Amino acid sequence: MHANLTIDSILRCPASANKPAQQPDEASESVIDRECRIGIVGAGSEACELLDYLRQHTSCDCFEFLAIDKDRAALERSGADTQVLLRYEIHLDLDEENLTPLDLIAAQADRDQLRAILKPYDLLFVVAVLGRDSATGIATDIARVARDTDAFTIGVVILPFSFEAIDRINCAQCGMTELEASLNALLVLDPNKFLQQPGCKLRDARAAVNDAVLHVVDGVIEPISKSGLINLQIWDIFKFFWRAGRAYVGFARASGDNFIGAAIEQALRYPLLDQIPLSKARRILVHVRGNRNFPIVLWEQINRKIQQCADEDADIKYSMAWDDNLAEDQIVVTIFTTDGGAASQNEQSHEGRVRP
Repeated sequence: MHANLTIDSILRCPASANKPAQQPDEASESVIDRECRIGIVGAGSEACELLDYLRQHTSCDCFEFLAIDKDRAALERSGADTQVLLRYEIHLDLDEENLTPLDLIAAQADRDQLRAILKPYDLLFVVAVLGRDSATGIATDIARVARDTDAFTIGVVILPFSFEAIDRINCAQCGMTELEASLNALLVLDPNKFLQQPGCKLRDARAAVNDAVLHVVDGVIEPISKSGLINLQIWDIFKFFWRAGRAYVGFARASGDNFIGAAIEQALRYPLLDQIPLSKARRILVHVRGNRNFPIVLWEQINRKIQQCADEDADIKYSMAWDDNLAEDQIVVTIFTTDGGAASQNEQSHEGRVRP
C-alpha cells in the first residue's frame, strides 16, 4: 500500500486576520524593495505549528505565510495567509520495489496548481520537520516546484530526536538528500545538539529549535528589511546562499560588560554552528541588532573578532539593524556560515529573476 498526495482545496485568509498588530515604530521601518515577495512555506502538521510561532514572534513584517498539509485543523492553527489542503489517494497494486519512501504529489495537474501558488515569490523558505513520509515528501515537492518557478529557495528542516523510531530517522536522511539537490541552501537543525547541553530537558530542546528557526528567517531578512547602520540588498543574500549546500547558524544575545566579546563568543559556541568552524567557512554572514545609540566605535571590535577566527580568504558580509527595544549595552548577533560545498553537485541553473 502506498499513498500519493493530491490537492483537495486551497484556502486563502485575509492577511489582516493572520498577522499580529504591529505598533508603528520608526526603528522598524522597512527598507526592503516592496516588489520582492518573500514567503515561508510550512510542509506538514508540525511545520504548520511552527508557522504560527514564527508569525507571532518574527521581527519582520514582510513575510507571507503558506501552509501545506493533509490535516485541515493543522492548517487552521497555522494562521497562514494561504492554506493548501492535501488528500491521500491510496494505491494497493504498486510493485513494492518501485515504491518511493516519500509521499509525493503525483498528478501533474496538482503540481501545476502548486506551481501557480509559488510562482509569485522571489524568495521562499521551506520549513519542515523531517521524519514522516508525508511531511518530508511535501517539502521535497515544494522545493522541486519552487525551483521550476525560479524562486530562490532556502530550506530550514528539523531532524528527529535520536531516540525516535529508526524509520523516521531513515526517512529524514532520505529527505535531506532529496532537498539538498533542489534548494539553494539547506539549514539542518538537529535538536539532539541542544539535548547535549547540561541540564537541557526535552521541552527545552524543542523550544530551542523553534527559536533557531526564528533566528534563521529573521537573520536572513532583517539585513534587507530593517533600517540600520549597515543594510544589505536582497542580491547580497542571494549571492551568499547561492548554491551554498548546507549552511549553519549561530545566535547569541549579550549585555553588560564586554557585551561585544560575549555575544560573538556565544554565537560561535551555538550548538548548531559547530559543524563548520569559522576558520573553515568559505562564506560568513554576520548580522547584528543593536540600539540606535550603539557606540559605533565598538563596531571595530565585532569586525576584529570575526577576522581573528575566519580564514583570510573567506567572503565575509556584515549588517546591523536598529532595535530600540534593546539597551545601549546589549546586542543580538546571528552568524551564518557555509563552505559552499554543493556548488559542484547542485545543477540547478536558476537563470530566472534571482540569479546573482
